[in-house]
Amino acid sequence: MAGNKKIFELPLRTGVTIDDRLAIVDSGNTLTSSVKVSDLRGDIGVNTLEGLTGDIVFSGTNIDISTNGQTIVLSGSTGGGGGTGGGLVEAPGTNSYKSVNIPDVDVVGDNTFYIGNNVNTNDGITSTDGSNILIGNGRILSGANNAIFGGTNVGAQINDSAYGGNVVIQNGNVVGSGFRGGGVFQSHDGSINGGQGSILTGGYFVDLNGDWSFVASNNANTDVNGGNNVSISNGLNCDITGNYNVSLSSSPDIDITGSHSAKICGNGGSIIADYSGTFVGNNNTITGGDIATILGGTNNTISNGTNNAILGGLENTNSSSRGVVIGGNNNDLVGSFNSAILAGKSNSIDNGDCAIIAGQGNDITGGGDFGVIVGGRSNTLQNFTNNSVIVGGQANINDEADSVILGGSGLTTSYPSEVLVPNLTIANYAALNFADDTAAQLGGIVLGQVYHNNGDLRIRIT
Repeated sequence: MAGNKKIFELPLRTGVTIDDRLAIVDSGNTLTSSVKVSDLRGDIGVNTLEGLTGDIVFSGTNIDISTNGQTIVLSGSTGGGGGTGGGLVEAPGTNSYKSVNIPDVDVVGDNTFYIGNNVNTNDGITSTDGSNILIGNGRILSGANNAIFGGTNVGAQINDSAYGGNVVIQNGNVVGSGFRGGGVFQSHDGSINGGQGSILTGGYFVDLNGDWSFVASNNANTDVNGGNNVSISNGLNCDITGNYNVSLSSSPDIDITGSHSAKICGNGGSIIADYSGTFVGNNNTITGGDIATILGGTNNTISNGTNNAILGGLENTNSSSRGVVIGGNNNDLVGSFNSAILAGKSNSIDNGDCAIIAGQGNDITGGGDFGVIVGGRSNTLQNFTNNSVIVGGQANINDEADSVILGGSGLTTSYPSEVLVPNLTIANYAALNFADDTAAQLGGIVLGQVYHNNGDLRIRIT
């Protein structure tokens, strides 16, 4: 011999049959052994192979290879011949690998790797773009650089993926024109539809529609529609519609409709607003307005307005702007701005720049500003009352500007700048006993201050 040659250096021969022999030469030895092509190719029938250059086939019957290329087929089943349907391998491209024992499966495209282990006529790779991997059952219909691992029947599918780069592990679907860089992991009938760069893991009947989103679900019926969203949920029926939202919760029936909003822990509730969030608590809801926050509490609601907050409490509502309710029960900010209710029960404000601190059933209404009610019960500031105050008492009404009611019951102001005191007690009366204004002045009584002369009430005026 002229010298030893490697197998790929041997000259190309045509008309190869299964009875042709491949010479095997021991280096340094003139002895020559040979093996039939049929010994390498198992039980493949005659005239069923076309374009065998660079192809290796082990086992199978009627394997159908209709193009040239470096294709490997391990194991097989009945093929249709000539690349016309029903073939185990139909029109593969270069560098393809296939190990299956199921019929009617196509592999089309370059650099494709497929291992199937179940009988399903919908399984296989039909992508003409190549560089795909399918291990288990499922279907890669189009696009390049995709992979499916361990799909069950037709539940695992990558479809209409123009740019590729998608991964499905276990059941799930990646569907959508222009999709790329997405992944579905261990999901039962979970789908990523359209967009790019999204990941879905776990869950039943979970759909992700949008770009650059992440969904991790351990339950059913969760939909994420929009881009750049994150949903990590253990509850049923948790949906996001919008962009740049975050939902981290273990409870059911949580919805976010808007953008740049967040639901962190807590049970139930929904957000229909932008730049808003609910954090812990039970069944708290933001149903309108933007830039709103609810922290803790139960059955609290923010609707309309902007820059509002509720911190704790039970069944409080806030439909103002730049207002806050802190604690308490059934307190309500309505149509006001820059106002606050701190604790108490069933208190209400619909004026601007006002406050109610504790108490029950107190009300600031009628258009006045800068009013305050501190404690008491069923007290009211009304009728464009500005800069007025009620402290304590019950059923008092202050409808005059710059006026004050201190305690009492059923009192009503009559004049601006009025101070109503139902019963005034001077605790240090013994130290305020003087004969006249001169003595009172020497005793430290200022002009306008009251004193007495052995019980006769006087006012120092000189």
